[in-house]
Amino acid sequence: MGFNPLFFTKFITLLTGLFYFKVCSRLLPKFNLSKDQYLLGETGLLIFSLSAALTLNTPDLLFLGLFLLLVLQLWDLQAEIPRKNLWVIPLIVASLAMVKAYGLYMGLFTVFVQFLVRSLVFKKSIVSILKRFAFISLGTLLLLLPWGLTLKSKYGFFTFGYSASYSREVIRPESFGEHPMFHKGIVSLPHEQAVSGFEDPIVYDSKNWSPFESQKLFFHQIKVIGVNLYKLFNDIQFYSMFSIVILIFAFRRIFAKGAIDQKMLSLQTILFSMTLVSGYMLILVVSRYVMVTQVFLFLLGLSLLATEAKARNWTSSKGHFLSLLLALSFYWNPVGRLVKNWNMGFATFQLAHRIPEDVLVDQKVSSNRDWRRTTFICLIRRCRNYGQVPEESESYRLKEALDRFKIDLFFEWSPVGPENQGIEMEQVYVDDESGLKIYRIARN
Repeated sequence: MGFNPLFFTKFITLLTGLFYFKVCSRLLPKFNLSKDQYLLGETGLLIFSLSAALTLNTPDLLFLGLFLLLVLQLWDLQAEIPRKNLWVIPLIVASLAMVKAYGLYMGLFTVFVQFLVRSLVFKKSIVSILKRFAFISLGTLLLLLPWGLTLKSKYGFFTFGYSASYSREVIRPESFGEHPMFHKGIVSLPHEQAVSGFEDPIVYDSKNWSPFESQKLFFHQIKVIGVNLYKLFNDIQFYSMFSIVILIFAFRRIFAKGAIDQKMLSLQTILFSMTLVSGYMLILVVSRYVMVTQVFLFLLGLSLLATEAKARNWTSSKGHFLSLLLALSFYWNPVGRLVKNWNMGFATFQLAHRIPEDVLVDQKVSSNRDWRRTTFICLIRRCRNYGQVPEESESYRLKEALDRFKIDLFFEWSPVGPENQGIEMEQVYVDDESGLKIYRIARN
């Protein structure tokens, strides 16, 4: 390879983290903060962005940054959306959909909710609003048409993305919440240069399903929603010890007497958070999917303090102290995560370089567990991970799969070795530090 995969990945995530921080910073003027609070807010946004960029290797920061660009286009509920924005919004929604298929649903749903609120709260013409929404939807679909046709030529059916079926597979009752690569076994790879099946999850043959197929599936879907609500509640609590208090005061401000701009600030913050997480409630709530809610809660908390300080004539020292206390409560967990995980992946990177290059290069690999580390090693050492063997697989099924895909090497990450499964293998490498053993599979 012409580049170091670990450092290249970190470089890309830092770039997306910078993009996320820049877009988040554009929210700050919307929250009517004092000069000191503005500084605390900007510091918090930098911490959130840096912590996520250095501990994640996923496109979530790019996706959430694009979502915030959409938020900025729709923020002012009391003003008409400028005509020029009617061209920008489809471009943002289409970009969201290309990063993650969920972005199409979420983006258009966010736009629809914003238009609907404008119609209900400010008595604006529903016909005019529906026309604008139709224009944005049509523009988005036209922009995505080449992408959909490209995927059609690849998959044989028209789609804007395969992630919905994959995600539904994860929450299928038989999957027990596990991703397919952990229980589907050894699978073919999508193309010759692929490092793993995850590069195109269609190889896992994920089946979509509907809660209306049976009573059992209907109640399973209700259970999924309940579990996701619990996860979201835990995430919100994890942001800060004051998160729930902020939410309570935000709802109170919406319905209490006061300035309309303060009401709209709380309403918009809650609406945008709800439209982001709405679809995830039906499938899977993961902290990194919804971490922009941390930004909303943090800035909303500072804004609420600023309003209270004016209403109650607090001394400047009291206002500064409470704002600092709130900010520190939000800084605590991201800083801790950053300190703990800033070098995430480095141990596996070192392990990959301890393994002799001639053992791994251009080899077909399978493992008994630890799919992620196996894939990372393959990325660095130019081998190909065909999958992880399910724990319940009998030896004849394993042997059949290894022979069918002509697997060259087997990674043993646990004490149960393949030599006990009746398959002829030769040990070619042992790493005492990680416990990894690598076996070469004998061919008849």
